[in-house]
Amino acid sequence: MRKGWSISPMLHTGFITKHTKKLTIDNHGITEGLGINFQYQTYGKKDWHARQHFPQPGLEIAYFRFNDHHQMGDAFGFLPNITLPIATKKTWRIRTTIGMGISWLSKHYDAINNPLHNAIGSHLNNYTSFRLLGEKNYAPHWKLSAGASFSHFSNGTSQLPNYGLNVPALVLGLQYAPTPVLPEDYRYPTQKPIYRKWGFLAEATLARQEFIALNGPKYPIYNLALAATFSESSTNTSFLGFEYEYNFAVFNFYKFLEQYDETTTKNTGKRYMIFGGHDFIFGHFGLGAQIGAYIGPYKYLIHRPIYNKLNAKYFFTPFGKQGIKPFIALHMKAHLIDAEYISAGIGLQL
Repeated sequence: MRKGWSISPMLHTGFITKHTKKLTIDNHGITEGLGINFQYQTYGKKDWHARQHFPQPGLEIAYFRFNDHHQMGDAFGFLPNITLPIATKKTWRIRTTIGMGISWLSKHYDAINNPLHNAIGSHLNNYTSFRLLGEKNYAPHWKLSAGASFSHFSNGTSQLPNYGLNVPALVLGLQYAPTPVLPEDYRYPTQKPIYRKWGFLAEATLARQEFIALNGPKYPIYNLALAATFSESSTNTSFLGFEYEYNFAVFNFYKFLEQYDETTTKNTGKRYMIFGGHDFIFGHFGLGAQIGAYIGPYKYLIHRPIYNKLNAKYFFTPFGKQGIKPFIALHMKAHLIDAEYISAGIGLQL
């Protein structure tokens, strides 16, 4: 096996939280999970490895058995992830793992056969995971880790109901590397990186949302974002900008009510937002988060003034004299822990 690759099984023991009183699921008892993570320890083949403190990208195959198996069933997940160092001291390390992928849930809401399972309305869902781990290096080939995890399953209201499943857990893991990376293998860049400090990005996204009615139509949500960017380094970029969004689900809701005149009804779907955020860049990939606020007169069916997003991006090779980078993106928008939608986007960043 090539140097740096490892296999990391991990056990999760936790429970499902009732994060809203609207949930009618049975959350008593223990939820157990098993993940097998195939990881690669970077050690400086590319300059960004050292500048991001030698992270470990990975792909995990996961299985969860929920507490009430008859009602909740199982979850099978594929989780692209990255593990980042927080602190290192001799043979001990504190690390965090962040992942965003997909999952298949064997049970979901069914008006006849499973009416109390109102957390999830579809088989196919997003699977997001955050972990904080303490890691002990016992030998060059073996590492033992323990800590806590938080797993989230949601379809972003693409199919109702969608209150989501949140599973905090204690974790215990083991890592085996057939050909481990040794201290003398690490390489560090010899030249300063060349990067643009100031720039901009433009992105258009599309989401589909089921709204209010179970098994009803799925309405499109269009979003256009423009932002100024500032790169603190070649691997960290902050941004501040403006978003315009049109939500056809809200528009059709008020159209059905016939509450307003035609012009006002068309305006109900509009959203104007300002936002700021940060991306961490790992070669062609970017992971980040943003927070924003609604502004202007059009705030129909907005229950909270603040929203937040998790972002995953893939940057293609830059083109042109200015180094314009096309990218594709996946976003998960929420208001605190209440997911609104999952969107796909395409954009340009300078």
